[in-house]
Amino acid sequence: MDKKKDKEMKDKIFDQLKAICPKGYLTRGEIKKITGGFLTGSTMSQLDFHGVGIKNRQQIGTKIVYNIDDFIE
Repeated sequence: MDKKKDKEMKDKIFDQLKAICPKGYLTRGEIKKITGGFLTGSTMSQLDFHGVGIKNRQQIGTKIVYNIDDFIE
């Protein structure tokens, strides 16, 4: 895939995610819904623990959230 098509695809995905989640970040539960259960909360937790999860996760109260930009990458 060339760089232009890759960027267009990422932009389209980003726009769709922004429409679903306008606050700019996703919880683990939202990621589970978006991926159809492919990435569950426990999977995300394990990936984070092993240092291969989505970078720049944050904790807000009891929830772990990820920036939409980081999720797309």
